[in-house]
Amino acid sequence: MKETMTGIPPVKLPGGGQVNIGRIIRTLLGAAIIVSLIAGWVETHDKLDLGIWLGLAVLL
Repeated sequence: MKETMTGIPPVKLPGGGQVNIGRIIRTLLGAAIIVSLIAGWVETHDKLDLGIWLGLAVLL
């Protein structure tokens, strides 16, 4: 059996093809990290905007 970089052997399909499960998992985890970073950035800016508006309301 062929060893892959992730250590998870590929799954053989009936037509003779192979599906590398490790690559799929790594891609999904990478996408999840990017989405969580974007969500955190948006959340931070929402709080920053809220703080600016509250600060302006206190000043006025």
